[in-house]
Amino acid sequence: MAEGSSPNLRQQRRAPGVARSRQLRPRSIFDEDELDAAMEAVGVASATARRRHLSSIYRCILQRGVISWDDVPDLPKAVRAMLAGGQEFVLTTSRVLQQQNAKDGSTTKLMIELQDGQRIETVIMRYGEVELASFPEEEKQKRAKELDGSNRPFRSNKRAT
Repeated sequence: MAEGSSPNLRQQRRAPGVARSRQLRPRSIFDEDELDAAMEAVGVASATARRRHLSSIYRCILQRGVISWDDVPDLPKAVRAMLAGGQEFVLTTSRVLQQQNAKDGSTTKLMIELQDGQRIETVIMRYGEVELASFPEEEKQKRAKELDGSNRPFRSNKRAT
């Protein structure tokens, strides 16, 4: 690397001594290093242009909910074609195998299968958005008063125990 030049995006993100053990296909669209390298491989030579396209892709997906590459503005034809096939990059690489919801809506347990076949279990815990059976009586009364005549949701700053 020439003196004064900055390391490329892939070198900046990976911790020293950490290497990927294998390549999984299709790759996640959120693997910024892989997407950057793929854009470079299809002819987007400028690092500035690649960063701009990455930002545009992520902004469209995360802020606007875009799921069609045709809806991402200003993508080069080669990048759009690479993404459109769905063989190289996808929005999700894992899937939910099981879902269990608590009766009171306070938790959801998920069994997720990752792209490599490994499975993980996770729990989503909700506080203040649902009326739990274990809420203190005074909080339940407060919620009833606040919801009378309004559609404002009640939000407690106290945890249910």
